Amino acid sequence: MTYLPTSEEKAEAYEFVALLQREILIFFGDKGIKVEAIPVGSTVKGTFVSGEHDVDFYILCDNPREMMILAAAHSQFQSEGFFKHAGELMIWSFKREGYSVDLVFGQPGNIKTDTLKHAEFFNKHLTEAQKNEVIKAKAFFKTKGVYSAEIGGITGVAIEELIRQLGDFESLCDLFAHGQLCHRWLQDPVMTEPRNLLASIIPKRWKQLQISCDEYLATGRFEFKAFSHEEFKASYLGYSFIEYHRKKEMSLDFMIVYSACEHLMREIRNLEHLDARLFGHAGDFDVWLDEKDIVIAVKLPLELEEQRYTEISKNFPEGVEAFKKAHPLWFDAGQFVAAKVPRKITRPLQYFTDKLAKKLDDAGYIPADE
Repeated sequence: MTYLPTSEEKAEAYEFVALLQREILIFFGDKGIKVEAIPVGSTVKGTFVSGEHDVDFYILCDNPREMMILAAAHSQFQSEGFFKHAGELMIWSFKREGYSVDLVFGQPGNIKTDTLKHAEFFNKHLTEAQKNEVIKAKAFFKTKGVYSAEIGGITGVAIEELIRQLGDFESLCDLFAHGQLCHRWLQDPVMTEPRNLLASIIPKRWKQLQISCDEYLATGRFEFKAFSHEEFKASYLGYSFIEYHRKKEMSLDFMIVYSACEHLMREIRNLEHLDARLFGHAGDFDVWLDEKDIVIAVKLPLELEEQRYTEISKNFPEGVEAFKKAHPLWFDAGQFVAAKVPRKITRPLQYFTDKLAKKLDDAGYIPADE
């Protein structure tokens, strides 16, 4: 599958954006409403992967909610239309001629206008050859399932800035594979204040990015294809899987489910002091989703002994005395004073599964098998 758009595909995309921008301005202008319609995103920059036609417009206006409702009522903006929110921004999404369009409504003072300059900046500072390197990087990271802030991965604008600085995809891979990104920080080049373009990358995706880049440097090739449920599950052999239907916007679904999993994993680790030296791992999870479903991979011990060891160093005499009072059956363990205490959780995997089901059920999520 090719990932580089042809010159004809790019020309069609640019024409679609220009015509839609004109239509938006005419629509509001005929009603005596002054708005700015600013096209943003990879389609405008010519850095989109072939066949992936997403078009975003920022509609700057005085009454964004009223303007969004007005646009949603217009027949030309209604095909498969739906509302969604992103912070203070209100978004009307619809389909047209094979394109997915987001009209993002907001007041000029409530939007970081510097970020609207990305299209102009990268069109000016990226050569056509570098844009192709950006597209190659996007295709690669999509293939590996680590692209998009919506799943805690790397973003398009981060890739564009890295290619602008480094020149090509191989240099980008070298940077990730060998951990040369200082403090995991990449300043947004159009912002006057600090803004990290790598902030979207969660720790697990960071490791996956490093591994993927290292593999590419070893082979110098990849086959572009959509990352699937099967690939996600295959990458987590020995894990248990929990599946739910999607409910909200992708980024919100990911945040809700990932946060719930992270909270439960932290709770289990803190309560039962899971030791990787004893179990081979200290508990792990990941979350992946597509257009329809959410898949959670989790690894935890099935069962633990009813009691666990707790200890305190003899270097803290006051603490040792308090420890002995709290644990009358204490015993000497070399440099420590130790005791056995009852576990609160003896079946960690079942505990995680049941608690997560309660959290997601309460949030209105439906298991994939229902």
